[in-house]
Amino acid sequence: MITLRCTKKLQQHLGVKPEPEDLEPTSALGDWYGNLVFMPKSWPLILISNERTMLSVVLRHDADVLAEFKQRVIALLRRMEIPKEAVERETFHLQQVRIGKTKSRRVLGSMNDATVMTEAMLSGNSRGPVTLEKVEDRLAENLYTMLKYEPPTDVARELLGAPPRPRPRRPPVAETVPEPAPAPKEDEPDLAEALDLISLVLGGGPPKKRTKIAEGQIVPVKLSARDRALITEHTMAGPDITTPLENVPPEAGVLNFGYTLHDLDELLGYVAAEANHCKSKKLQKELDGLYDRLKDLMELFDDGGWQN
Repeated sequence: MITLRCTKKLQQHLGVKPEPEDLEPTSALGDWYGNLVFMPKSWPLILISNERTMLSVVLRHDADVLAEFKQRVIALLRRMEIPKEAVERETFHLQQVRIGKTKSRRVLGSMNDATVMTEAMLSGNSRGPVTLEKVEDRLAENLYTMLKYEPPTDVARELLGAPPRPRPRRPPVAETVPEPAPAPKEDEPDLAEALDLISLVLGGGPPKKRTKIAEGQIVPVKLSARDRALITEHTMAGPDITTPLENVPPEAGVLNFGYTLHDLDELLGYVAAEANHCKSKKLQKELDGLYDRLKDLMELFDDGGWQN
């Protein structure tokens, strides 16, 4: 038995609710985390990552999630050449999948990195055609801080009792005498000063410093009545996002209310998805402007969970 721990976005997309009782997994790999991620100029995808190894599988947004999740995990383990007995054990534990809430911010943070890699591969920056299997195989070699920069494949092999992968033998390196490093000039700026200078030249101001806030803390949001219409009438945002908007009366044409950074992150996804598929250039421009303003607001704060 394992739990598929879904973000609010994915729960809403699938029309499911998490079970109240939190049970420990019985499999060697443990639970899995799922999120609905929005790809530029494409339909959303479902990213599901393992909490102990960061092995990841990628599903289409309209897939039969539980059935395809199991199939793709088993197929990934086979491509990794995990022994048949270990794959059969994981297959047995995957027969019972519960839906639960997310609870590890470290896993969610690593999933943000996996999302960036997935987006880069599917955006046309890779050579040759890119399949979901190719994305999964690349993510299995990605490096994450939470794994102390060990590839997910190696961590998973150890947990599943599989022999480690053979390491390629490196050719001998000729001995060289290192040259002494040049002494820094007295008036030479250090790296921090150089970065600040670059930021001033390119951005027109000093680097932004985010305000530290508690996880779940409400941050003030100001939107126009038109912004509210864009969100409530043109995106797929659910009641947890739209209700605060609908219940706030405008003051001098401005809506003053609050969201958590989690809510803002969710709203950004819905706005981006609609902008990517909008047929009206005028509406797309409005949605892009709203997205930029919301993103700028998010970057003013750091709750330690959603912003890197």
